[in-house]
Amino acid sequence: MNEYYGDNIRWFVGRIISDSDPDEAGRFQVRIYGIHSNEVKDKYLPWAETVLPTTEGGVSGIGKIPQMKKSALVFGFFMDGALSQNPIIVGSMSHIEQPSSTQVTAAAQAGRINLLDKRNIGKEGVVISQQQRQIYENGTEDIDQLRILVMDFLISNGLPIKSAAGVCGNLEIESNFNPNAKNQDGIEDSRGIAQWNSRWGRWQRVEAYASELNEDPYDIFLQLKFLVYDMKTGGIHKCWNHLKEASNITNFDGPKDDTNSTFHFFDVFEKADPLYYTHNGRSRPAAARKAYDTYKASLVLSAETNLISSGAR
Repeated sequence: MNEYYGDNIRWFVGRIISDSDPDEAGRFQVRIYGIHSNEVKDKYLPWAETVLPTTEGGVSGIGKIPQMKKSALVFGFFMDGALSQNPIIVGSMSHIEQPSSTQVTAAAQAGRINLLDKRNIGKEGVVISQQQRQIYENGTEDIDQLRILVMDFLISNGLPIKSAAGVCGNLEIESNFNPNAKNQDGIEDSRGIAQWNSRWGRWQRVEAYASELNEDPYDIFLQLKFLVYDMKTGGIHKCWNHLKEASNITNFDGPKDDTNSTFHFFDVFEKADPLYYTHNGRSRPAAARKAYDTYKASLVLSAETNLISSGAR
């Protein structure tokens, strides 16, 4: 290999994991896509130097320090080429992780979210509406209201209605949408609306997410926010990208394949024993159908109510 840098440039895109350089040298710990999988623990990730503009002094004690924050998406190159041990960050890249100020302001002006309540905004751009909180407050013991809540939440955050029904049907069979539900036996120690199994480290992710947002892991809205986050980022359990494309999903109660949203969520996200597709006499596809029908009926009722309220005859 050529001993001079430049002949074997290797570029990278990564995400900042820590902006607290123990040496206070302005470095950032970075997880680089395509090199550091989720199995690589944070403590083993490299600390990257940064390129500063020529308007800075370039010597210790003069000029400004880099200001990038944890979770920033960054772009750079490796000083050692193919060895890929000495990353240099050139700059950060725009991306959507939280709702933009424009998105949040528009939602607030429309009365959909309360900007003063940080619980209404989650990671990966997830938003809880005022209406959804009201549904829960008014119907915590009503299974139909809980179906409507979960369907409305999933749809408002980007899932097509058939995909939302498949997810909702699974959650109903798993927990009846009870955020305090627990199943502890010789095989699992599962909790929450999606029965995240602590023996596989999944409930611990819920707790870590809740701690990061300073919220209660047993709060239903925290679990709903984490559900979307988990569907998007949960390694082998990721299923959001498939379910969000309406062209991928044709049904929620048909053949057991990836066009069936109920089965896809069960197979990819839950990774459960196929025997549990129907559990204790309760069918996931049937629950998905109930969620779908209940939600559509609520839309019709809402439209009729609005029509009456407007004074139409």
